[in-house]
Formats: sequence, structure tokens, C-alpha cells
Amino acid sequence: MKYQYFLLPIFFFVSFFAHSPLEKVLSEHGISGGSYAFYSNGKTETVSEGTLSIQSVVPINEHTRFRIGDVTTAFLTHVLARLRLDQRIGLEDSASKYLSRRMHVPFYGTQEISLKDLAAHTSGLPKRAFHTSHFADLQSRALYSFLNSYTLSVEPGRHVEYAPAAIALLSVILQRAAKEPMSVLIDTAVCRPLQLCDTGYSVSRKEQAFVSLGHTNKSLVFPKTQENRGSAFYDAVGLYSSSHDLLKLISCYLSSEKGAESIQNILFADKSRPLGLLLKPDEKDVFYLTSKQMGFSTFFLIDVSKKKGFALLLNREDVPIENIGDMLFRSIDTSF
Repeated sequence: MKYQYFLLPIFFFVSFFAHSPLEKVLSEHGISGGSYAFYSNGKTETVSEGTLSIQSVVPINEHTRFRIGDVTTAFLTHVLARLRLDQRIGLEDSASKYLSRRMHVPFYGTQEISLKDLAAHTSGLPKRAFHTSHFADLQSRALYSFLNSYTLSVEPGRHVEYAPAAIALLSVILQRAAKEPMSVLIDTAVCRPLQLCDTGYSVSRKEQAFVSLGHTNKSLVFPKTQENRGSAFYDAVGLYSSSHDLLKLISCYLSSEKGAESIQNILFADKSRPLGLLLKPDEKDVFYLTSKQMGFSTFFLIDVSKKKGFALLLNREDVPIENIGDMLFRSIDTSF
């Protein structure tokens, strides 16, 4: 009995100073707040730590909204799959089919870029086509000017590379095909079917008090104003979302929906190149997206064979998000 009393203070001492894996990441990298969603064979977990910004004391939770930047691609390809399921669009359709004759789309020889090429990151368009990494700041005319002057050096369908111009072009085409703005398409094709409550391109004044603000090592808080809404690039990278909603998106990727015609089967028609996601280097059946945009960093991972998924949202941009995401995923997976 005396040993039990002796060990009790030690237990409380260790518990008091114990830190969650996410809390350690925030501390080590000088990040004010973050949240993650973890999925493993139907079992789920969301964890949030820190505050909304470097100037806030309001704690983050699973419904806190972050800018997810390039991970918006996962939502756009769900819109594409929904339009394909409704037979309103074809994956093998050429991109030029949905554009006016004045809009030029680069081609290779006689081969045109298809919608599948745009969504699977095999368009042949380059990753670094613009002198900025903050694509939401670009106007649509920057996209059209680039497309008019660029000549493909790689045959579409051959080479995998994430290209912001390809995703921006895909967003333009989806809106033209459906005759609806992207905000409506995201809502009707993704948010409503999956019951997402924190995802969208804008927030109300009431909600702004609970939206995370991003920062860099210079302690610069990125303002919520100065938005370039309506541009092709903004539609490609401008979404807000939360760990709560990304967990549901992960579940959609990994669910066992029946039927030859389903969202999952369209997304994974080519299992080596699922729509929207990139194959993790030196991995099998592990796909991911990362983003460093507008003061935020995002990591999104789907392990198809092991039925696991992970999403990490951080409100600091200039951190090694892929390394952090990989490390945190392995740490959580080991102890889950």
C-alpha cells in the first residue's frame, strides 16, 4: 500500500507534463494551432491543440476552419466524379470541349488534354508556371494567358506532376459544364451528400470569430480580406475546411460503397492513379496531397490497402508539412 502512495505523485507529475504528438509538433515548429483527423478501418479520431492564431487565446477544435489550399483538389475531383455519375460529363472528354473557341488548351501532336488528365495530374502542364506560390492571388486571365502561350513537351497521360494551372482549368470546366459556380457545386456534390458543415469558400461575419488565421516565421497574420474570389485559381485553392469535415471526406474515399457506378469507383477507376491524389514516393497504394498556401499548411493522406487515412491542418505556412505529416501519421498509427 505504501508503494501505491509513493507512486501516485509520480503518476500525476508524468501526466501533467505529458504532451500529445500534435502538441509536440506545434511546440517544436512554433505553430500557434492545429488539428488532425485519423481514420483506421472504420475507427476514427480528431485531435485539436493550440489557438486560432498567434494573436488569439481561443482554442482550436474539430470544427475550426482552416484554409486547405491545394487540398481543395480532393473536393474538385469529387465534383467531377459526381458530374460523371450523373452523366453530365465524361472523363475522356477533351478539355477544349467545354471551353469557348477563343480559349486555347495546349496539346501534344494531335493529342489533347482530357478531363481525366487534369484530375489525375497527368496533363503535361508544368508545376512551376507562375512566379508565385500563392495562387489564390492570381487572376483568371493569368491562366488563359499561360495556356495560350504554352506548348506541351510531354504527352498527356504519361507523366504525373501536380500543376496548379491544370487544377484551375479543371475548376473552370466543371463550372461551365454544370452551369453553376464552384461554391454551389461543392455544396451540392460534396457537402450535402457527406453532411459537411465547415467547408466552403467563405465564412459569415459571425463565423469569422472562430476561423483560424495563418502565419509565417515572421509572425505575420494573413488577413481574411484581400480575397480574389471568382478567379479560376481561387476556386482551385480557396476552400476552408475542418478536421471534422476532412474525416468525413477520408471516410468517403475508404468506404465500401457497392455498385459499378459509384463515386469511389470513378475516383479509383485507375487504381495506380486515382483522381485528385498523388502516389506517395516509394509507397504502394498510399496517396496524398500537401499544401502551403495563405499562411496555412495541410497534409492529406489515403492508404487504400490498409484502409487508413489522415488529415493534418496547421496555421503556419513555412513548415516542412510533408515530413511533419508523415511523422505524425506514423506516431498516431502506432499508438491508435
